[in-house]
Amino acid sequence: MRLFSTFPGGAPGVALLLLRAALAVSLMDHGRECVWAPTPQFWCVVFGVLAGLLCFGFITPIVAYLSCIAGLWDFALAGYGGWQFVLLFSLTAIALALLGPGAYSIDARRLGRRLIVFPPSEGKP
Repeated sequence: MRLFSTFPGGAPGVALLLLRAALAVSLMDHGRECVWAPTPQFWCVVFGVLAGLLCFGFITPIVAYLSCIAGLWDFALAGYGGWQFVLLFSLTAIALALLGPGAYSIDARRLGRRLIVFPPSEGKP
């Protein structure tokens, strides 16, 4: 099941590209913080992989949902006071998951923009 119906190009496509980049930068920033924290290094790798997939727009809705879950999970485990960052991060991830990757992504190249042509109905010209 696809969560999005089209791959918008032009200005909306650029906006989705910027949204993906903003979430990827947030992931990398959060991953950088876990290098110095006593949390497991596993989270650093997870955030890095998710950020890379978002940059290229590969399986974007799934990666965005996983980013939201990973951010909330790490926040619950670490319990630090940056709840505002986690809230904005999670909302951005959910918005990106619902909107889709846009035309400038691997998903758009892989799944393609298709034109659906319906056959003419009987009796109508």
